[in-house]
Amino acid sequence: MPASDAVRPAAAHRRAVKAFLEGGCIRTPNEDRRSAEGHHVYKKGWEVRFVVRSKSDVARLLCLLADAGLTAGSSYRRSPNTWAIPVYGREQVTRFMGWLEGSRRRP
Repeated sequence: MPASDAVRPAAAHRRAVKAFLEGGCIRTPNEDRRSAEGHHVYKKGWEVRFVVRSKSDVARLLCLLADAGLTAGSSYRRSPNTWAIPVYGREQVTRFMGWLEGSRRRP
């Protein structure tokens, strides 16, 4: 991405939150269940999942997430009309949840 197209991090955070609110979800593990069942049985992890409607939207969102400092996993087709872009890991998910909470506090 050319430097002229680079988005400031704060703006990238806001745009990532906006993209999430258009059709995303957050998955966090149930720590009690993980403790009881063990990590070999209970394998749910930390994930933010963004959902977009076209392959070109996937490319735009991947650039936006990189500008925001998030590393996305491999995108995949959920249905004929939607694509999912996951972001994995506790640190990335909790950072994104902070941006999401900050966006809700604004008037």
